[in-house]
Amino acid sequence: MPYDRSIPDVLSHKRPNPSTRRHEAEKPVELLRDLLRLCARPGDVGLDPFAGSHNFIAACQAHGCSSITIELDSAQVAAAVARFNAVALPEENL
Repeated sequence: MPYDRSIPDVLSHKRPNPSTRRHEAEKPVELLRDLLRLCARPGDVGLDPFAGSHNFIAACQAHGCSSITIELDSAQVAAAVARFNAVALPEENL
């Protein structure tokens, strides 16, 4: 896979606002998308064993990847289900 030269050597993204973030260790979706562009092709499957805010799911969807996420906190899982149920999926994903 060729290196995506549009991504700088040092990634810099704003931290999520503490008053609106979904999880204490939340990563910006844009950061996760940049990391996926460096190491995954559309159609790949990404694994996030500590899903937290579930931003990895959003980044994978934006990059054209599938994702597998694992989260022990049932409140975080419920929040993620509500978050992604509010987003319409393309018919081929139903």
